[in-house]
Amino acid sequence: LKKKKRTAVLGLNDLHRASGGKAKSQPSYFLRTQQTQDLVNKINHSANMQSAVRVINGGENRGTYVCKQLVIAYGAQKLEIEV
Repeated sequence: LKKKKRTAVLGLNDLHRASGGKAKSQPSYFLRTQQTQDLVNKINHSANMQSAVRVINGGENRGTYVCKQLVIAYGAQKLEIEV
């Protein structure tokens, strides 16, 4: 998984590919759910003022990067889909 050291975020696209890359569990679908949006808002308004999601649309480092809390939520959501 690609990890950006400056901001401590992980590449959600890489996680998706590593977990099988099924269309139904694409990061874009995960990020659109109300539960995820609520979590993103909570993280963005937290005391440490970190950005929960960063999308880079071009260049060498393109992808969707998220904080560790969203990586955990993505993994938990993926488990629910697979069961």
